[in-house]
Amino acid sequence: MPSPAAPRPLPALLSSLLPSLPLCVLLTLSTACVPPGGGDGGDDDVGTDPRPDTGADPAPDAGPDPADAAPDAAACTPDCADRTCGGDGCGGVCGACPEGEVCTLAGRCAAPSADCGDGQCGADEDCSTCPADCGACCGNGACDGALDETCATCPADCGCAAGERCDAAQRCVAECVPDCADRACGEDGCGGSCGACPEGVDCVAGACEAPEPGAPRFLSLSTDVRRITVGESVRISAVMTDPDGLDDLAAGVLESPAGQSYGAFVSSGGDGAYAITVSWADVMRVDPIDFADATGHTFVAIFFDQGGLRALREIQVELYCDGGSACGGVCVGTADDPTHCGGCGVVCGEGAICAEGACACPPGGFACDGDRCVPPDAVCDRRDDCADGADEAGCCFADGECPVGQRCVGNRCAAGCADDGRCGEGQICEDGQCVGGCRDDAACGPGRICEDAVCADGCRDDAACGPGRICEDLLCVEGCRDDAACGDGRICSDGACIAGCRDDAACPPAQACVDAICLPGCRVGGCPDGLRCDPELRECVDPFAGTCRPCAGRADCPDGFSCLNYQQGEAPACAPGGCVDDGDCPAGSECVLALRDGEQIPVCADRAECHAPELSDWPSPDEPPLCDRAADCTADEVCTPLPTDLQGRTTCLVPCDDGPCPGDYTCCLPWFEGDGAVCLPPDTPFFDVACE
Repeated sequence: MPSPAAPRPLPALLSSLLPSLPLCVLLTLSTACVPPGGGDGGDDDVGTDPRPDTGADPAPDAGPDPADAAPDAAACTPDCADRTCGGDGCGGVCGACPEGEVCTLAGRCAAPSADCGDGQCGADEDCSTCPADCGACCGNGACDGALDETCATCPADCGCAAGERCDAAQRCVAECVPDCADRACGEDGCGGSCGACPEGVDCVAGACEAPEPGAPRFLSLSTDVRRITVGESVRISAVMTDPDGLDDLAAGVLESPAGQSYGAFVSSGGDGAYAITVSWADVMRVDPIDFADATGHTFVAIFFDQGGLRALREIQVELYCDGGSACGGVCVGTADDPTHCGGCGVVCGEGAICAEGACACPPGGFACDGDRCVPPDAVCDRRDDCADGADEAGCCFADGECPVGQRCVGNRCAAGCADDGRCGEGQICEDGQCVGGCRDDAACGPGRICEDAVCADGCRDDAACGPGRICEDLLCVEGCRDDAACGDGRICSDGACIAGCRDDAACPPAQACVDAICLPGCRVGGCPDGLRCDPELRECVDPFAGTCRPCAGRADCPDGFSCLNYQQGEAPACAPGGCVDDGDCPAGSECVLALRDGEQIPVCADRAECHAPELSDWPSPDEPPLCDRAADCTADEVCTPLPTDLQGRTTCLVPCDDGPCPGDYTCCLPWFEGDGAVCLPPDTPFFDVACE
């Protein structure tokens, strides 16, 4: 073996490692040595890797070994609970069925359906027992682990979501994004390559660099596994050469891309073969990182020769957490870890849990104050546990505190009822819920009745139908039974309401009921003071305007008048009510005696009107006013023959057949045939000779 070359200054990096490297490493890397702290010095004792060395030179780096990517057997837990056959969800089986039976989707052995093949998927058939009728299980939209369906075996049902990929363990994980920024060579962080360097050129920090003349050279750099997780280690092996011979090699170290050291390579039992074992804990001690599911981690192997010349090469190992994420070097389940919920360092508030990667309150809990949760028994306990009192907001403690159609259930208003009173109009409480219906007519409103718990148009009696309608066969129809059913201004006639009246009270003011019809006119007792209602004229008249009006009975006189005889033998006339003396009578009238039923009674009468008719002037007592026709006389007189005039002359005289004569005139009935009794003055000679 040639003598070592003259010592040359080592790089500062190597100098910094001197205190920690074994003495034999500093002298030569071609022989085994005892690491600091002990060891038996055997070739198999390399670093901290407990696995035996095969003695063979490591093969050149050929990329990930598919066998290394197989999932850890402990990563999947077989599930055969309540299953006697079919898959266990981890690639195994829960058992086999006897000959002649098939395994159902529920994991039970059963005889095949006799109808399998009829084209109809029956209740006792499924995609597992009769795919001919029910179709293949893969593609039915249900990802069933019991049928060993995974993202790899049945992507139609178990396909990964956008941004995910199906990994070697047949799980959907976050898609790895290759990173070749500023890298022309080396690995891309996802198991791929950013490019290869020409032969004889090394990839250093993502750049192709020709080795320094005389510097050590890598023949290979490889790992025994491509991925590790908590509690596992990776053995990184290097096969080196040197233009000046292996004795020129001085040291080899493993670093992070940032220059942090994992330790020194040691000889692994063959010339130029070196190895170092790095555990998960070593990685996190040197370069603690956080990641979700998995990430590629880069190691940099550096070898120096005696003159300080160096060779560098990178290699990646996948760091993964089975179904979780790494936070501060510890694998945690970010889907359910309340201290790393949905991501590293995301801590859920007091009382909260982590569910599917999000902080939430446990069942029955109540969220308040931003991130806190109060337990179920603290909600609606009449005490504010949240700073803003939100845990007591909207609480109820009795049905009466809830709106109509709701009841208090678990201190919260919810749809429901305890009785009809808690339901709205037209509803009843059935089986704790408000439904449309009724118990009695009162719940249905006017014009409706409750029949078979349903409100319908109808009636029980006439009162429910309104004016002008009656109840017949539970229905309101047009008609009436009496005037009361017809309303104001209407009467019931032959079962129908018509416009009409029964008395004056049913008519509007200033109208009277005449022949069942309201007509304009006065009514009895409805005239102003001092006037009377004339039943024929239907007008308010002066009560004395009818005095001395000839009458045959009471009906011929105005209201308040009687048909009376003022004096014995006189014709009856209308006179107002009785009196004692003139003081009882209105002005212009006097109290006179009149005959009523053969007796004289005092009544008020306008004597001037009754006994002072308009008379024609007599030139002298023996010269009466002559006339040829009635127009020659006054309205109260008639043109009649003079009683004693044999010449047949006629004169104006007042007839007295129907009433008394005026003043001191006397009613004279001529002894000869004439036109009737006439009034003659007392001084006329005709009276003495012509009257009976």
